[in-house]
Amino acid sequence: MCIYCGTDRYRKIYQQHYGDIPKGYDIHHIDGNHSNHNPENLQSVSLLEHYDIHYQKGDWKACLIMSARMKITPEERSMLSSKSNAERVANKTHHFQTGDIQRKTNRKRLENGTHLFLDSELQRAKSVKRVKNGTHNFLGGAIQKISNNNRVKNGTHHLLGGKQQLKQLADGKHSSQIKWKCHHCNKAGSGSTNYKRWHGDKCKFRLD
Repeated sequence: MCIYCGTDRYRKIYQQHYGDIPKGYDIHHIDGNHSNHNPENLQSVSLLEHYDIHYQKGDWKACLIMSARMKITPEERSMLSSKSNAERVANKTHHFQTGDIQRKTNRKRLENGTHLFLDSELQRAKSVKRVKNGTHNFLGGAIQKISNNNRVKNGTHHLLGGKQQLKQLADGKHSSQIKWKCHHCNKAGSGSTNYKRWHGDKCKFRLD
């Protein structure tokens, strides 16, 4: 985390130290370490410059991700995909190679008693404890009624949402009307749900 900015978001760190990032520009980690957010390690570059930097380094995975935002031929994208897969096979991170790793992990969890297949007794004990202290979901009737009554009183219950939603729509404050633009893939849209689900920190084109 940057001691000056109080954030570990590298784009925000860059902006705090160097100013606004030009529209459509990426932030490149100079030393190749995406965890090193030192301001001196951050460089603002255009998408094409960023692509060329990683292409020269043979970082095919990064090139493949960036190619989705570029106008390149299907043949070139196929070449990048092949090189990226070959690189992952070479360093043993390809998902086709994880079978043995998963089997070893499962065997270890079976040996130390932490595998979910061995968890039935532990789960039963937890359920009994939750029943005794009144926090089990099967006992939630009375608790749920109290919660529902409180939500009705303060106007936040979903059954009362019709009028509230209509007012929000009329005022332009409904969640579906919120405009956004993802700084990873540059896609824009409206609706906070779509952004939270597919973009921002969850965007598949995020490089860090």
